[in-house]
Amino acid sequence: MGILPIPAKLFFEDFSSDLITYEIFNSQEQTGVFQGIENSDESGRHIGFLVEDKPNIQIGNTITTQDKLNKYTVKNVEYERFAGKPELLKAYY
Repeated sequence: MGILPIPAKLFFEDFSSDLITYEIFNSQEQTGVFQGIENSDESGRHIGFLVEDKPNIQIGNTITTQDKLNKYTVKNVEYERFAGKPELLKAYY
C-alpha cells in the first residue's frame, strides 16, 4: 500500500487526456466499465482506477480496452491512500 501525494480524483483530472475506458470481466461475464490510467511503479505495470467508482477487480479478472485491442490479466491488486483513505485501486498485470 502506498500513499498518494494528492487526491486520486485530482490526479485523474490532471491526466484526463490519458484516461481510457476499460471493461472488467470475471471469467466471461462483464462486471463493470470504468475509466483508468495505465502506469508503472516499483511493483510493475498497472491500471489505476478510482476507488469511489467502486471497481470490483480481483486477481484473475480480465481487463480489456473497449475496442478489445488490449487485454490484461490481473495478477495483483493494491490500494493507494490519501489522508488515510483508499482512493486508487491499482490492478497489476
